Amino acid sequence: MSDTTLIRTVPPHPQRTMEWYAALALIGWGLVLLQPQSLFQREAFQAFGHVVAENALGWTMLAVGIMRAAALYVNGRWRRTPFFRAAGAMVGSAIWCGLVALFVATDVSVFVQRGGTLSTFFWDYQTSTAIVVYGLLAAFESLSAYRCGKDIVRVSRR
Repeated sequence: MSDTTLIRTVPPHPQRTMEWYAALALIGWGLVLLQPQSLFQREAFQAFGHVVAENALGWTMLAVGIMRAAALYVNGRWRRTPFFRAAGAMVGSAIWCGLVALFVATDVSVFVQRGGTLSTFFWDYQTSTAIVVYGLLAAFESLSAYRCGKDIVRVSRR
């Protein structure tokens, strides 16, 4: 890949790189959940099946990710795009927060099933790295929503 090809593939607004990452992560998660084998049968996803159907979450994540990617692609070519980007970032943040909560619930459940007590959970159990990763995604999605809000104000003043 030449340097000029690489430069052309970089998004024109570097501050939206995190939004692109989050949109593609949603699409990737959605595609994984829609595969024939069940992800929710694994121990790490124990609490997920009690809250949401795997296909429903897969289609939701895929749809939100595709809509976010479309809004980012169209961005700037249509005045209402910042509204869609903000809505997508807020929904994305809610999804990532939900995943964090489900991973915490799974970690606590597995720990208790193995004979641990809730009072010693944080001292005696290695929690999932997913909690940190998706927690950061939720935080950066919130930051993206804030930035989209600033874009909305800027667009509405035109």
